[in-house]
Amino acid sequence: MDTTTTLDISTAALKRAQKLRDENDRFTKQAAAELARARELISDIAELMHSRGVEASSNARKWPSSRWNGQGR
Repeated sequence: MDTTTTLDISTAALKRAQKLRDENDRFTKQAAAELARARELISDIAELMHSRGVEASSNARKWPSSRWNGQGR
C-alpha cells in the first residue's frame, strides 16, 4: 500500500469516527431530554395520585361504603 492510499484510509476512518461521535452526542442529548420529560410526567402523576388520594379519603369520610374506602375488593 502506498502512502496516499494509507492517508486516504486514515482520513476516511477519522471522518467516520467523528460522524459516530456526533451521532452519539445527538442521541445522548435526545435521551437526556426524554429522561427529563419522563421525570416531569412521573412528578405530575405523583401529584395527581396524591390529590386523588386526598379526595378519596375525604369521600370515604362522607360516604363510608365499601366502594369508597377500598374494602369492596
